[in-house]
Amino acid sequence: MWSDARHQPASVDGFGPTLRLALADRPSDGAVDGAWWPYSRDLGVELPPLMAGLHAASGIDGASWVSAGRAGWDRCPVRIRIGGVWVRMRLLGMLDGQLLTINFLDGDRIRLIVVPVDAPDDTAAAALTAGAAGKATVEHQNR
Repeated sequence: MWSDARHQPASVDGFGPTLRLALADRPSDGAVDGAWWPYSRDLGVELPPLMAGLHAASGIDGASWVSAGRAGWDRCPVRIRIGGVWVRMRLLGMLDGQLLTINFLDGDRIRLIVVPVDAPDDTAAAALTAGAAGKATVEHQNR
């Protein structure tokens, strides 16, 4: 479900590069729900295609707010409109830059490992594979 960042990724429905996302079938307690390898450190640019990909892959829709570690992103708007719904976005210093949490209107939540934009291809592939297995871990930062 992912593609190599160094190659020209295929367009999904004509809307830009292929979404590099791997979702776990059934994560265990305390594990993540998948892994995601964005193309930039601008969460406002990266979140809409991620949400579209989550909807296409699993029917998940209706995010209410997103939180991510401040260390993982250069830019993040306070809110963004996705699919007719305003989604609040927060960068928090206490969260690890490798974790993105999406909370939905129905109370569900998805936790994704965020692969750094500049990660080498083999590192990103391993992280996506671990995320798809629901076995990825987050290294906690002391900040």
